[in-house]
Amino acid sequence: MIPRHARPIAALLLALALAGGCAPAVSTSDGDTAAAADPATAAASVADAGTTAGPSSTVASAGTHEDPADYAWDAASEVAVTLADGASAGGSGVKVDGDVVTITRAGTYRLRGTLSDGQVVVDAADEGVVRLVLDGVDLASSTGAALAVLDAGKAVVILEAGSQSTLVDAATYVFPAADVDEPNAALFSAADLTIAGDGALAVAGRSNDGIASKDGLIIAGGEITVDAVDDGIRGKDYLVVTGGTLDVTAGGDALKADNEEDAALGYVRIAGGTLDLDAATDGIDAWSAAIIVAGALTIAAGDDAIHSETRVEVNGGTIDITRSYEGLEGTEIVITGGAITLVAEDDGLNVAGGADGSGWQQEGGFPGAPGGPGGRGGAGGAGGGPMVETPVEGWYVEISGGTLVIDAGGDGLDSNGSATVTGGTIVVNGPLTNREGALDVNGDFLVSDAVLVAAGSIGMDETPSASSSQATLHLRFDTLVAAGTVVRIQAPDGTPIATFRASKDLQSLVVSTPGVVAGASYEVLTGGTVTGESLG
Repeated sequence: MIPRHARPIAALLLALALAGGCAPAVSTSDGDTAAAADPATAAASVADAGTTAGPSSTVASAGTHEDPADYAWDAASEVAVTLADGASAGGSGVKVDGDVVTITRAGTYRLRGTLSDGQVVVDAADEGVVRLVLDGVDLASSTGAALAVLDAGKAVVILEAGSQSTLVDAATYVFPAADVDEPNAALFSAADLTIAGDGALAVAGRSNDGIASKDGLIIAGGEITVDAVDDGIRGKDYLVVTGGTLDVTAGGDALKADNEEDAALGYVRIAGGTLDLDAATDGIDAWSAAIIVAGALTIAAGDDAIHSETRVEVNGGTIDITRSYEGLEGTEIVITGGAITLVAEDDGLNVAGGADGSGWQQEGGFPGAPGGPGGRGGAGGAGGGPMVETPVEGWYVEISGGTLVIDAGGDGLDSNGSATVTGGTIVVNGPLTNREGALDVNGDFLVSDAVLVAAGSIGMDETPSASSSQATLHLRFDTLVAAGTVVRIQAPDGTPIATFRASKDLQSLVVSTPGVVAGASYEVLTGGTVTGESLG
C-alpha cells in the first residue's frame, strides 16, 4: 500500500505537446513498486485522441554473391602453398618471385607459414573461384597490402578451425604509378570477397583500411580482429555479416558500404554474429541502408553509431551503443524488433539528412534563450525570432516492436519528418537543458499499442499528436525531480499505469501506454524504491 499524503506535485499539467527523456527502470505492470518513502499525489487528466495511420515501407533483401558451393571443396584438389622468407613454394597455379607469392588461376589453395616482409597476390584472369585456406599464416608487407586479390571471378578466404593467422600491411604503400591508389587495405580484393571458417584472423591496417572489397563483402564466420588507421571493414557494393565474431577498432568507420552510384547497393546488413565496434567516426556507415536482422552488437563511436544516407532498419538482435555523438541516423528509421540501448552526446535517434538541423527555418534571425509566449525564440534578445520546424516529406521514423532505451544529451527521439509508433517499448532519458527535448517531431507523431515514456527538460517538450489513437499523460513539475527518484503513476484505486526510476534530473514527463484512458484522472507519487523486472 502506498500512502497518499502530504506534498502535492506542483504545476502538474496535461497537454497535447510531448516532452522529455526518461528513466531506464521502467515497468507498466502491477506489483513493481515498494512503499514510497516520500510520496506526493496529484490529479492529472489525459488528452483525447483520434486514429490515423502513418507511412510504411519495407526493404527488400538484396541478393549477394554467396553460393553454398563457396564453403565446400574436395580436399584432394587443394594446392599446398608454403610461405617462408626467401623459400616459399607452391604447386600448380602458384608463382613465386622472391617473397611475393602469386596465385594465377582458380582453385583451392592451402596456405601455411610466415613471410616477415612479403605478399600473397591473387591475379587469376579466369572467372572461377579462388579459395584461400589460411591455416596458420603470418604475413606482413613493407610495401603494400599483405594479401591482395587483384583479379578473380570471386575470392573466398577460409579460416581453418584451430588456426591463427595475421595480416599486416605497410604503413606507406609503394605504387607502380602516381595515379594508382589501390590496393588500400591489409586484406584487399578487387572482386567479390567472402570470409568464413572457424579459425582466427588478426588484421592490422597501418596505412588505410583493414579489410576492403571493391565489390561485395560477406563475413560468414571466423574470429576476426581488425585494427585500422581508417575504415575497419569496407565492402563497396555491400557488406553482409551472417556469423562469426568481429572486434574492430577503426580510425574512420568500423563497418562501411559506400557505393553511391546504384540505389540497390551501398548497404550494410547484419544477420548474425557477435560484433564489437569501436570507431572514431561511425560504427556502421551505409550509403543506401543499414539493416540489423540479428546478432549482438556493441558500438562505441565518435560520430553516429549507425548511419545511413537513407534507411536504418532494425528487425532483431541486440544493439548496445555505449558511446556516440548521435545513435541512429537516417532519413528513414524503421524498428520492428530487437533490443536497443544507446547513449548519445547529442540526439539519440535522428531522422535527418546532410547537416544536423535539416528542416529548421529561422524567423527573425538567430534564436535567443527559450521563454515567454513567443515560443522557442528568446524573449528580449537580439534576433530572437521563434524557430519554426518544417517536416520534410518522405522522412520518418516507424516503430512497431522491440525495445528502445535512449540516454541523450540532445533530443532523444528527433524526427525532421514524421513519427509513427504502433508497438514496442520506448524509454527516453532526455536532455537537461531547455534548448533540447526528449521528443522532437516536426510532423505528425502518432502512437498506438505501445509503451512510451519520456522524461527531461521543459523548454522544448512535446507530446504525441492529438490525433493519435492512444492517449497521452503529460506532467510538468515546477521544480526538478532529482535523479534516482522513483515515480509511480496510478489510477485513484491504486491500479498502476507506470513505475520508473529517473536516471537524470527531470522536469517534464510524458507517458503513453494502452492503459492510459482519455478523460481519466491519475495520481502521481514520488519517492521510495522500485523492485521487479526493469527495462534499461
